[in-house]
Amino acid sequence: MPVLVMEWSGGLRGAGMGMPVGDHVDRGSRSSMQDGVDLESVRAVSDGVGVLGYVREVEALRRDLQAYRAALASETQLSVAVRPMPPDCESPAELADKIAFLGDFGADWVEFYHTVHAPPQPGLDRGSAQRPGAEEIRSHENL
Repeated sequence: MPVLVMEWSGGLRGAGMGMPVGDHVDRGSRSSMQDGVDLESVRAVSDGVGVLGYVREVEALRRDLQAYRAALASETQLSVAVRPMPPDCESPAELADKIAFLGDFGADWVEFYHTVHAPPQPGLDRGSAQRPGAEEIRSHENL
């Protein structure tokens, strides 16, 4: 059974309102040791690392993930958890853009977190598979 360790430092800056606080460039990879996660040790004893992509802009997500990739061996599996709701995503199109980016970047998989706490959003709610925008999100080949 694969074992992934969640490294949550990158998500700390956006855990509340989703807006970066202070110096946020590669914050997760730089502060993981301070937060109790030694990325080198984790990589040595697990199958991969999961990170929190709690940011609004795809470019901020790119910078974070590039920093994590630089800190981890290229063969380390990488999972990215995103929030498919405000403040990180305001529409199905924004979520689809993030998922497409994650596929292009080479994330091994995408996870959704806190969806139970999300207020209903057109196209992002937890309703039936026929909800508006579902096909737009599913249409990306990297899902």
